[in-house]
This record gives sequence, C-alpha cells and structure tokens, in this order.
Amino acid sequence: MKRGTLLIKGLLFVGGLILINPGGAQAAWQPGNFTWKIKYQEEEGFYTRGAYSFGYRAPDLRWNWRLVYSEPSTDDRLSYLQAEVRRRAQGNWWYGAWGRFSTQPACNYLATRLFFENTGRRGLSGRLWGEREERMIPAARAHASSRLDEYSYHETGARIRLRRAGFSWLGELKGRQKEYLRLTKNSWRKLQLETGGEHRSGGHFFSLRYRESIGVYPGDAWKNEWGNYWNFRWEWKINNRTHLVTRGSRLFQEWGEGKQREEWEITGVLEYPRSPEMTAGWMLAYRKAVRRDYWEYDPDDEEEEREEPGFRAGLRWQRVFPGCRVRIEFFRLWKAEHVREGVLLVFRGGEGKWRWQLGIAPWGGFNSSAEKGYWVEARYYF
Repeated sequence: MKRGTLLIKGLLFVGGLILINPGGAQAAWQPGNFTWKIKYQEEEGFYTRGAYSFGYRAPDLRWNWRLVYSEPSTDDRLSYLQAEVRRRAQGNWWYGAWGRFSTQPACNYLATRLFFENTGRRGLSGRLWGEREERMIPAARAHASSRLDEYSYHETGARIRLRRAGFSWLGELKGRQKEYLRLTKNSWRKLQLETGGEHRSGGHFFSLRYRESIGVYPGDAWKNEWGNYWNFRWEWKINNRTHLVTRGSRLFQEWGEGKQREEWEITGVLEYPRSPEMTAGWMLAYRKAVRRDYWEYDPDDEEEEREEPGFRAGLRWQRVFPGCRVRIEFFRLWKAEHVREGVLLVFRGGEGKWRWQLGIAPWGGFNSSAEKGYWVEARYYF
C-alpha cells in the first residue's frame, strides 16, 4: 500500500468516527496544557522541548491531540503530531485508533494503531490491538546517513487482566515484525509473552512479573535470540512513619552460537521518618552481570566474563514547603576500584494554572534510570 493512501485512509477512519458522534449536552472541548522544557547535558549540549495537548470529551467519545516539538530531534526525541479517538461501544467496551506523524533531520515516521478494549476496573478487562509504522527517508535527506534504511514495522497483541478483591492478574501476548527495505539481513520477527500478578493485604503489597521473548532473524541466524525477565516488588507499611520497599530483577539473554548474559539487581529503600510534610529514604542496591560464551566444537570449553559487582548507597530527603516540593539525593557507587559520588536536586512548585520544575542532576540519581543533566520545565493549564 502506498504511504499516501495509508495516511488518507487513516484520516478518513478517524474523521468517520468523529462525524458519527451524536454529541450531547455534556460534550465539551478541553483546552489542555502547554509544556516547555530546556535542558543541558554534558556531551549532548542543549535540548529544548515544547508540547501542547488538547481534546474533546463527550459521554461516549474521547478525541485527543498532542503536538511535540524537539530541538534538536533524534531517534529518542522526535517531533510529532498525534491524534487519538476512542468511542464507546457499550458499557466499558471502547474501540478507536490513533495516528502519529514523527520527524527528525534524517527521516520521517508514520504510525497508526487500531484497538478494541474493555476498561472495567473490576472483574475481567483487556485489549486487542494492531499497529503499523513506516520509516520514510525523503530523497533530499538520503545523504544524511548511509546507515539508515526505510522499514515497515507491524505489531499485534492481546492483553487480559483479572481483578478480584486485593488481587490482580495480567497476561499479554505480543507479536512484532520489522522488515527493512535495503538492509534485509537486519529484518526480524519477535514473539513476547508476559504474565504476572499483584496482591495487597493489610500493610503489604506484592508484585511479580515474568516476561519471555524469542527473536528470529531470517537473513542472519547468528542474531537469533531468546530471553526472559523476572521482576518482583514488596512493600511493607510497618507503621505510619516507617515504610519498606524492596524490588529485584533477573534478566537472561541467549543469542548466536551459545552466547549468554545474565544480570541481577536488588534494591531496598527504608523510608523513616515518613510523613506528608517530610520523608527520608535510606537506600541500598546491588547489581551483578555475567557473560558466557560456549563453543560448539567443545561444550566443555567455556569462556566467562564477569563484570565487577556494583553497590549503591544513598539518602533521599523530600520536604514540602509552601508552594514548593524539594527532593534531594546523596548517593555513592562502588564498582571494582572505581568510586563515584553524586547529588541530585529537584524543585517542584506551582501557582494557579502554572506548574514548574527545576532539576540539577549532573551525575543522575541513585537509580540508574534517573534523569541526568540540568533542566527547567514549565507547564500552563488553559
């Protein structure tokens, strides 16, 4: 199907859903909010992001728009326009679609998704969806990178969730496929299964997730992969001033001819004293990774490479002041002979329709996923 035809059909589908809406006395436009952020990070320089969201809401219809501008644009910081519409079929059953056009200096992306879902908060709920995305390289930008190639991405999935008093179970099956136009040996097909449950009882909360995936590269069997991932979380409200949170994970990957990698991580946070005005969190974490190579001609010949274990310790202090909330983290990382220390400061506040945030985190935070750099963000609600 031609790209222009795909885009036109997507717009007609969305427009049709809107035109058949009967409206109603409770229907209203929601002007949404505007967000502006400027950030500086070493080795990346300055980055600016502006985003505006608005929508239309009726008893049986939701229509949302979002426009994001990023400068500079990259693969993980795209500029895009997205529109989503969903319509109630009956009760908690909804159907709908979204479309998104994204761009960056080297290429453009066009994505669409159709879905049918039940949004009930009790008993059974779930979702079925299908998605398609295409990367397009305009002729005028083909010289920007010879390593880029146009591709077509497809995804289909089904998710089901069961909720009972204090318990929730999730099951999901998802298939994905990416086909490259020129670099065909990079094309792949992947299948992923995920399941898990959550339980809350008294002052305890338990969560366990398991995910398994397999990937096949028809043009390069050495890239075929298989892996699984475990994740657990336990929260214990000891009393009103003491709260314990522990979480752990294990990742296993196998690819090629006997190549394997394992990663373990466990984290514990004791919040004491804890109150709505002020909380102190005492944090510890441990991480370990191992890589192994098994040779086909001699199964007993094993080459193992162990990364030095990493330890992290830190203190998180949060305090609420009039019109402002402050979070400070002091942390230290030990790995082999290297020791790294850091500080994170985040200030959040607001007045009327304004919200703002100031971040100072040149070393990131205690968690490896914490944002790194210096940034200012402001948001206005219309």
